[in-house]
Amino acid sequence: MHNLLVLFIQDGKVVKKFLPDLRYNEAAQEGNLKEWVSGDFTLDPGTYTVYAFANIDTYYDGQWGSLTGLEENASIPNDVNIDNIVLDDPATKLNFAEGKFIPMSAKEKVTVTSSTRNISIGLDRLVSKIRMSSIGKADTKVTALSFGGYADKIGLFSDTPVNNISYDGEYSVVENGESPVQLTNDGTYQFADFYVNSSPANAGYKVTL
Repeated sequence: MHNLLVLFIQDGKVVKKFLPDLRYNEAAQEGNLKEWVSGDFTLDPGTYTVYAFANIDTYYDGQWGSLTGLEENASIPNDVNIDNIVLDDPATKLNFAEGKFIPMSAKEKVTVTSSTRNISIGLDRLVSKIRMSSIGKADTKVTALSFGGYADKIGLFSDTPVNNISYDGEYSVVENGESPVQLTNDGTYQFADFYVNSSPANAGYKVTL
């Protein structure tokens, strides 16, 4: 994680908010913070919807500024519908050198009782790393290789409705007509990692070689 926002919402109001200052956390600045612990806090018994977001900023969606600006005990504005936020092609916006890391999100219903001591939330990545390799004969050359079939947009959560979604995205690993890739002497080649928008499991991908 590079940045983090956690909201506890009940009856349309922000009951608890965490927006930790991670500017001086070395792991966070490198996008490598794996866990953040809030410390002790108190909630009344009841059911809450917990939203957590990491590595998301206004360059992914303009409503992000509205979410970070929410204060505790404030009502969610009518023009901010967290459950319906859709990110448009976030994979193309990644730039690790500029601190634009993989966006992540989570939504979970939690019930707090007098015996509740810990609440743990795991975040899902909205952009996936792809690592491709080729195995063949030592004298084989790869003249064209592409990876396609991934979504052009993705909702913040698995149940977010996404309209007019397209699966025509394609990434050229080896551009046809450019210098071919020669497999190594043992008949293998590891291509450089790249990133695509996460897509439903039933959508499938297309590899053209």
